[in-house]
Amino acid sequence: MIDTVKALVKPTRDDKTEFDTVFEKATAMAEVADIGGIKAPRRCGRQTQRSNVPADNVQVYYRRAVFLPFLDSMIQQFDIRFGERAVSVVRALALIPNNIHQTTDDAIDEIISYYEVYMPFPDSFRQEFRLWKELWRVQNEKPTTLTSTITDPIVCSTIFPNIVKLLGLATFIDKRNIKFTRKGKLVIKIYQTLSREIQ
Repeated sequence: MIDTVKALVKPTRDDKTEFDTVFEKATAMAEVADIGGIKAPRRCGRQTQRSNVPADNVQVYYRRAVFLPFLDSMIQQFDIRFGERAVSVVRALALIPNNIHQTTDDAIDEIISYYEVYMPFPDSFRQEFRLWKELWRVQNEKPTTLTSTITDPIVCSTIFPNIVKLLGLATFIDKRNIKFTRKGKLVIKIYQTLSREIQ
């Protein structure tokens, strides 16, 4: 899904007709609001506190100063928030009993390759996962969140040491995600959390 959105946004950045459409709509809205049209801010030789891009007219100015930086920022945020490493961090969410029927062998391989250093017994993870999947297949009511999964009385760290460890890590990461949402800090805090967990 994210790749689809990025595939739509990147050509929009390079297509000048897309901005022309946006600018025409903005101009029409300015006329309806009766604010005297869209004007570029004054430019001076040494502007350091705001965008001071050279432009021949108002439309070119707003394309360079607002439209292109906005699209660049959006693409960059998609890469930061939904890049391969960020997606790998949340792979453990596939272990939630309500999601387990959707888990494929490829997803298990990715979980093992990413979380292997955190697992107490990585060699037995596949067998443990099969037992985990079978346990929840026969249950009528399945937990739908990380917290409800960990606190469920069926979950036993003796029988499922790897899975309980990964669910604990994912719960910790999930709580950190809520606090750190500013640019880039979300992903950095997740990696710091995981690196502390190794030691």
